[in-house]
Amino acid sequence: MRGTVNNSADTDAGWTVELAFPWKALGEFAGRKTPPAEGEQWRINFSRVEWLTEIVDGKYRKLPGKKEDNWVWSPQGIIDMHRPEKWGYVQFTRKKVGSVAFVPDPTVAARTQLHEIYYAQKEYQGKNGRWATSLDQLALSPGFKTDGNLVFKSTPEGFEVTVELKLPDGETRRCHIRQDARIWLD
Repeated sequence: MRGTVNNSADTDAGWTVELAFPWKALGEFAGRKTPPAEGEQWRINFSRVEWLTEIVDGKYRKLPGKKEDNWVWSPQGIIDMHRPEKWGYVQFTRKKVGSVAFVPDPTVAARTQLHEIYYAQKEYQGKNGRWATSLDQLALSPGFKTDGNLVFKSTPEGFEVTVELKLPDGETRRCHIRQDARIWLD
């Protein structure tokens, strides 16, 4: 801290936060083996919310009727930190910083399409009490298009939507999403 905490009588120069998390704890919450393998990528973001304030009787008070400012490490395109599919990527390496090129996720377009379908499915289910069984039932963004054939399937838990995608190496994979937003490849 370069200043004082919650002292409205002075002006602070700034502050810094450093965090360290044990790999074991991160692995438990990420559901992955830790530490990550060379080149492995995780989605991650950091957020800070700041409210405009005024000083009243020597104390900080939020300005009524003003919205907060949201600061994030990776732009998301929406104000909602609870959408990990919008977070940035971290690529792990033990090599010298700057010596390894970032490898873009070849499934990102399919994942983006499936997430749009997921949110449209939630909206549809909220209005109709059931899940949509085809793309034309959903309110998708103008210009929505898919790179492959979409297959809708009802499941006992809700729904599953599958899209086939061609990877840069020519391999074809199927990418799936279900009602809890879980995505997987096979």
